[in-house]
Amino acid sequence: MIREYSVIVAAFLTGIIGPIIAAWVRSYFEKRSKKDLLVSAIELSGIVEDKIEDIRKDYDADRVWIAQFHNGSHFYPSGKSIAKFSILYETVKEEIASIQGKFQNVPVNLFGKAFNHLLANNTISVKSHKDQAFCGLTYFLEEHSCKSSYVFIIRSIEERFIGFMGMDFALEERELTDEEIVDLEIK
Repeated sequence: MIREYSVIVAAFLTGIIGPIIAAWVRSYFEKRSKKDLLVSAIELSGIVEDKIEDIRKDYDADRVWIAQFHNGSHFYPSGKSIAKFSILYETVKEEIASIQGKFQNVPVNLFGKAFNHLLANNTISVKSHKDQAFCGLTYFLEEHSCKSSYVFIIRSIEERFIGFMGMDFALEERELTDEEIVDLEIK
């Protein structure tokens, strides 16, 4: 009789109580591992903003910014997605104007020559505002009073071109050394 009772209890524990406990444990850990998407985005933004602020200070730059590619709307009538970029992060010295608001939903084809150079070389180096014709960046440099500007490719883990980081010197020209450029490419 005790043996039959043990079998019934074991069947009850493994058939009903076990799955209930397993589901509860799984649910508990899933809730703990999944953060609210907005909270995660805010935390990530803080990390990125701190990093580019450190870069700006380390190199005494006037402005450092990060842009990311995205798809905007669609071409009419083909329905193909329009490749665009937006500056998502920016840090500037107090006396320097922000450019983040001016570079939202910008069609990629407006800077096609610059992006082709960036894809081939990983970096665009405009050491002097006198070199304004470089990669068709004349408007950008004039509009934002850049004396020197550097742009670095950002690739995903899968090596896809997903964005770029810019470093601007608006008050005076600054030529980065080869060592500094390599360091910034890594960062």
